[in-house]
Amino acid sequence: MDRINQIWPEWHTVELIGRGAFGEVYKAKREKLGEVFYSAVKVIQIPREESEVREMLADGHTSQSIRYYYESIAKGLMNEIKVMEVLKSAGNVVSIEEFDVRDREDGIGWEAFIRMELLRNLNDYRQGREMSQEETVKLGSDICEALICCEKSRIIHRDIKPENIFVSRFGDFKLGDFGIARELERTMSGFSKKGTYSYMAPEMYKGEKYDSRVDIYSLGIVLYRLMNHNRLPFMSLEKQFITYRDKENALNKRVAGEQMSAPVDAGTQFARIIMKACAYDPA
Repeated sequence: MDRINQIWPEWHTVELIGRGAFGEVYKAKREKLGEVFYSAVKVIQIPREESEVREMLADGHTSQSIRYYYESIAKGLMNEIKVMEVLKSAGNVVSIEEFDVRDREDGIGWEAFIRMELLRNLNDYRQGREMSQEETVKLGSDICEALICCEKSRIIHRDIKPENIFVSRFGDFKLGDFGIARELERTMSGFSKKGTYSYMAPEMYKGEKYDSRVDIYSLGIVLYRLMNHNRLPFMSLEKQFITYRDKENALNKRVAGEQMSAPVDAGTQFARIIMKACAYDPA
């Protein structure tokens, strides 16, 4: 059954292109006057499986408490949609076209459909190829433009990493997936450690007070990796394979503030910019 077509009759599912914790992303198409148009549609199930509800009931939860739990997740999803709507006209942010959120017919929960522009993920884009310094500088500049728009809208992304950076057919880089972003006003108390540890700023990792500079730090780590043979700070360039212990040791050194070496493929000026973005001290 084509659920996307049921929501938007002119659109048809083409193929699955991604999968996350709560749902999938599909390529969808629409034909009009002999022309074919494509979009990406994120389909999110809350909860993901009906078995989750059965397990919670077996653990002694009531239907009311379960609904309250999943409603909090659904509100987080609505925050993502709200953020994307606020940033809709920003040139270097993935554009949302339309959305629909519906109660599940078969019980507790919701089903959300978010239609966005179809772009390539950065990891897919650079598969089997090294990005040049010129191209990496453009990525940094483009994502900085996105962060300027975020700052003007008082939004912190909090999870900048290659998986959340996308590339247009024209070679422009865009920031997407605001699933854990929060409005800056709401981060003044009750800070939470969300995001991806490999790119997370030390102050955020340690549960300290943070601000929008955590996004600059994470972008700096992305640029560092792209200019360092695809290796994060404190990871050996000599070893062919990186182990889990290697990753843990590198993370511990970084969040402890040990001095990291400059990325090996970056020119002097670009390396200085990257190192400033990745500075342990937010100031």
